[in-house]
Amino acid sequence: MSNFNYIPEEIVTDILQRLSSKSLIRFRCVCKSWRDLIRSSSFAWSHLNRNVARRSNRYLYAYHQSSIDEPEHWQYSLFSTEAFEPCLNLRHPLRTREKLRIYGSSNGLVCISDEKLHPNSRICIWNPSIRKSRTLPNIETHLSDISTTHLSFGFHPELDDYIVVRIVHPYMGSPGVEVYTLGTNSWKSIRVTPSLLG
Repeated sequence: MSNFNYIPEEIVTDILQRLSSKSLIRFRCVCKSWRDLIRSSSFAWSHLNRNVARRSNRYLYAYHQSSIDEPEHWQYSLFSTEAFEPCLNLRHPLRTREKLRIYGSSNGLVCISDEKLHPNSRICIWNPSIRKSRTLPNIETHLSDISTTHLSFGFHPELDDYIVVRIVHPYMGSPGVEVYTLGTNSWKSIRVTPSLLG
């Protein structure tokens, strides 16, 4: 791929930032320098900001059931909102028979887990448009007899990172709050006043 050497890197970057995520997946295979550029976090942010500002490359994520009792037969699709034509047929990354729910989305990422959360539910941050995901590490919960679990996902601008917040309510005692940060790929327990959680 030495023919690309004469094109200045800033021009290549500008051209690639104008492309859809689907095209970028294909172009990662052109050469090592393109792959490294497309995988870099600075390129991802620039690509996201450019497309948000232009309101382009918007997608609709949908699932349809061929059978309510067999979640493995559910079909997930990503549609272009310009023509509402299917872009991709997807298979969710958790590969489970449990019914799933989206617990939040931000900048093309979605957080999915079991519809009925329990302390050991696997949690996944998924980018359906490029078919990449990260299953979060297990959480060591020191609470016993948990009655309910709540989950939320979003982008924290002060941290410049994505976070998942999990709140667990035991039958007796104070609730526990755990915060996962994507950049560190780790969980942290937070002490809270019970009255703040209602």
